Amino acid sequence: MRQAPNSPNGATLGIGTRGLAALSPPLGLAFVALGGTKLYAQDWIARRFVEWEFPGAFLGIAGAIEVVLGLLLFFGPARRFGAAGLVVWMTGAIWTHVRTGALHDAVVPTVLLLFFAVVATHEFRHHGWSIPRPPVPLRAPPTRLFSALLFAAQLVGVSFLIRWAVGGTIFWTVLPLLALGHAWTEGTTRDARRLVDLILLHLLVLGVGVGSFYGFVGHYFMSDAVAASVGWATGSPFQRELAFYHLGFGISGLLALWLRDDFWLAVGLTCSIFLYGAGWVHLTDFLGHGNAAPRNWGFGVAFGNVVLPTVMLSLLALRVRLRNRERWSDAPTRRPGDRLTA
Repeated sequence: MRQAPNSPNGATLGIGTRGLAALSPPLGLAFVALGGTKLYAQDWIARRFVEWEFPGAFLGIAGAIEVVLGLLLFFGPARRFGAAGLVVWMTGAIWTHVRTGALHDAVVPTVLLLFFAVVATHEFRHHGWSIPRPPVPLRAPPTRLFSALLFAAQLVGVSFLIRWAVGGTIFWTVLPLLALGHAWTEGTTRDARRLVDLILLHLLVLGVGVGSFYGFVGHYFMSDAVAASVGWATGSPFQRELAFYHLGFGISGLLALWLRDDFWLAVGLTCSIFLYGAGWVHLTDFLGHGNAAPRNWGFGVAFGNVVLPTVMLSLLALRVRLRNRERWSDAPTRRPGDRLTA
């Protein structure tokens, strides 16, 4: 029989439930970060995989698994599946340490396994095997200043980490899927205007906004590394100028969550012009100087500087067209001889 919340056992149950709910999100983000180090093949983790005698391809696979399981653990409605998956994953980690004779390294995975087992048991007991609803991170943002700033900081922090872990191309590609999930929870998947608005909302707020904050950090704090990855000279102060441009667009993109209508057109148009221009610079540098550096030439550059602005401008044009069509359909029928008024 379930204890009442005000009974001693019920109070303990409530504290335990809140504890699981409080610890699961940060642990989920920790696994996202850990998976990101594997996806980027950081030296320290790559050496460990060599010591464990795993094939080289397994490093990226392990990183992708940890990112996915970490996101599932972070997202409340899907937490039970993330916790269950991490129980299996920690079992594999313990076996790896035991097999290689590093028993002291198996302590942390063992503690985590027990925690994830408790979380999975608790979540499945309360939610069963039902399919979780998709995440809707941009639904109903707060309007009061302090609450809005706190919400924006959390949104940027979590999205920034995910953007770093999965890479820009995958991050941008997932945004329309988030918008479709948002529309599905609202029951508006067949409403063309609402669907276009939701896709644009996610592209502008998370894509332009968070993506530009990511660019600011790179150009300001890691300017030489970014320049080297593009194949350009290091030590130029123009890197920091470009960083503050990204900071401005990051703030503008984030404000698109609260400011709508023509503000979206302003942000999307100016960002698209910059992306097209940046793509042209990369193209001429490749054709004129043979610069085939990873961030100057390749699929990621073409996707970010051609595909993305084209999609954004197309959606903005479609949004204007749908809005105008709705206005005309709601306007009273005109008769011959009637004069148009503003």
